[in-house]
Amino acid sequence: MHRRRRLPLFVILLLASAVPLTGVRAEDTPLRILVRADDAKFIGTGVGGLYATVRDADTGELLGGGAVAGGTGDTAALMSEPRPRGATAVSDDAASLALTLDLEQPRRIEVSVTGPQAVAQGRQRVTTTTWLLPGQDRSTYPLVLHLNGLLVDLVGYDSTRAGLSIEADVSMLCGCTITDDGPWRAGDYRVEALLYREGEILHRAPLAFTGETGRFAGTLPPAKGEARVLEIRALQVSTGNAGVFREDIVN
Repeated sequence: MHRRRRLPLFVILLLASAVPLTGVRAEDTPLRILVRADDAKFIGTGVGGLYATVRDADTGELLGGGAVAGGTGDTAALMSEPRPRGATAVSDDAASLALTLDLEQPRRIEVSVTGPQAVAQGRQRVTTTTWLLPGQDRSTYPLVLHLNGLLVDLVGYDSTRAGLSIEADVSMLCGCTITDDGPWRAGDYRVEALLYREGEILHRAPLAFTGETGRFAGTLPPAKGEARVLEIRALQVSTGNAGVFREDIVN
């Protein structure tokens, strides 16, 4: 007597995956992508926006892309209000990229985002992969990525007999401002200026908060001579967010 042998389940699944899908209708699959700055709000138009691409993670096929644009979202909902499990702090006006993909079968997608675009030295990149199912609603339940860092820019410098006076602007990646008494308090930040020549540090000095939103200033000792590199470093102590600005200068 001959008995029919059953194939193991993993073999059945393997064979099924190898069968081409014919007659399967593509389904509209909405996808909304947002990017939140660590310890801050959503990154959008105010800092030049970001650029996002969506690819098939296995084949590299480009499925969509575009600018992440819009506002930073609701400050209270993002920074102070408690949220129960399943609740979202994403508002309709928060910066995002909305796409509709036509999917015939589940795809493992790779989403890559670069920005903010306004300050070149502040640009970061984040990439993630996730499964997306045909017809799945990732607009109501959007994909939120996170970027770590600070935006650091040089406002100006002036060389005098007393030294090199420097003023810098520092903000969160979303452009959220640093003040004495707001959500992002100046006392949580350490800002420093360094002067290099041929890779060696000549001088370094702290930059203190001036009282004006986002502004830090200080003076480096005099250092006449050939071209040098000015570097400004900023650190948010409580989170590890950091940013750097560099520029060649000549007296």
